[in-house]
Amino acid sequence: MPIAYRRLERGDEEAYRRVHLESLKTFPDNFGTLHEDQIKVQKLQFEEFIETGTVGSFVFGAFADNELIGIAGFKRGDRPKTKHRGEIVQVFVNRDFQGQKSGRIVGA
Repeated sequence: MPIAYRRLERGDEEAYRRVHLESLKTFPDNFGTLHEDQIKVQKLQFEEFIETGTVGSFVFGAFADNELIGIAGFKRGDRPKTKHRGEIVQVFVNRDFQGQKSGRIVGA
């Protein structure tokens, strides 16, 4: 099954939330936040970035048959001395697609 990749945009917030919460539940030791805390948050930080199209912080998604099956977020530093750098966060691929190179960086 071919996997399509694109930046998440307005309208993808619900799918993002589902996959993000799935990642926390599936691999709780791999993330800095807890599923039980995040499930209570009305709007997650990256949901806001997706909704507003924030330039410096965004999420790319992996899609199989138009269903979001993986995420990788990027967050730019927000202080004057850190705006030139960022970090990759929230990398996750649904268990059904792990081991199939769904999370592979194109060209690697």
